[in-house]
Amino acid sequence: MTGARIAPLTDVRPLVILAASILTASAALGSAPLSASVATAAPESSCSGSGVSPRILAVGETVEGEIRGGERHPFRLQLPAGSFATGRVVQKGVDLVVEMPGANEEVVRRIDDFFETSGPLDFSVLIERERCVDFVLTPRLASAPAGSYSVKFDAARPTEPADAVRVRAEDATSEAVALRREGKSESLHKALERLLDSARLSAEAGDLQGKASALGSAAVIAYLLSQPRQATELSETSLSLHEAAGDKEGASASHVNLAALYMQLGEVERLLEQLDGL
Repeated sequence: MTGARIAPLTDVRPLVILAASILTASAALGSAPLSASVATAAPESSCSGSGVSPRILAVGETVEGEIRGGERHPFRLQLPAGSFATGRVVQKGVDLVVEMPGANEEVVRRIDDFFETSGPLDFSVLIERERCVDFVLTPRLASAPAGSYSVKFDAARPTEPADAVRVRAEDATSEAVALRREGKSESLHKALERLLDSARLSAEAGDLQGKASALGSAAVIAYLLSQPRQATELSETSLSLHEAAGDKEGASASHVNLAALYMQLGEVERLLEQLDGL
């Protein structure tokens, strides 16, 4: 498990908006569907001011729970100062965000993704001066019906220089998620910029899958901006990176996205090549 997943798209699960068209093509040509992504970061957190006692979460422990709109489930991860850890929340029927409170309980990190009500929400934490980090799971919508989740931190280790850059990449992806939700043309252009920033930072951190996921999600935004050629170029790069990283799930999602794009562009031979790659 790495830091920011877009979809994981964890993972690219990009052009969800093209699902209907690719399903139509699959029915006609004999194939299957797709996916979209993202998630984010965390550092500075004071573990002293929370008004609610958090559930202590150990590395390697899986905690499951049920939650509905308006509820907040607080957790605390305790590790030595100077630690880096990666966590995953699996959403099951409810769209969750991860919030990290600061010293005065204001939210200093808000981690969101493109998955809506299902799929993984991956994030990283840097534990710098404190010996713990608090975070809260809460539905994005106050009106959300009941759903369930699991949360787990698979690994923890001493921090490395690239970790702060990885967290910045995840932050950029979460910002892009929020901008995309606004749905305005200006916001979508800003979301595209932030995802390209995330891809650049992921490359700087040596995170090939993070870069691939960011580019896959950038392709979604380019498509929404009626830029299918740019969306295709981004998806092609995302595919090559997923293949280089040995990420079969991400590569499969990229094949589906490219098939949908080639279908829109009228490039039938390239569409069939992508369906053959599934």
